[in-house]
Amino acid sequence: MDDVWKDKVDDSLARLWNEVHAIKGWMVGITVAVTVSVVLSILSIMLTLNVSGKLDGLSFKIDHDFRVQRAELAAEFRAQRAEVASQITAISNAIVAVKQQAPQFILVPA
Repeated sequence: MDDVWKDKVDDSLARLWNEVHAIKGWMVGITVAVTVSVVLSILSIMLTLNVSGKLDGLSFKIDHDFRVQRAELAAEFRAQRAEVASQITAISNAIVAVKQQAPQFILVPA
């Protein structure tokens, strides 16, 4: 009877041992999968932030370039307006001068 009981206990322990090893295998697989997914998530977040930072820098550079060009264009247009205004003033003065009557000279015999 002791052998039967011992065999039953040994069989139960062997099955328990096998189940524990199977659970350990699953746990290792789950641990590896979770670790890989966490690492990939961290890498993707870092890559996203890096790309976002580069895009922000590029956006700032483009915005800065547009501001510089806008300022240069504003200065150029101001200079053109001043030049056109001076040309219009010169033309209008010339037209007024042509339309004025010639000064009359009265000759008095001496």
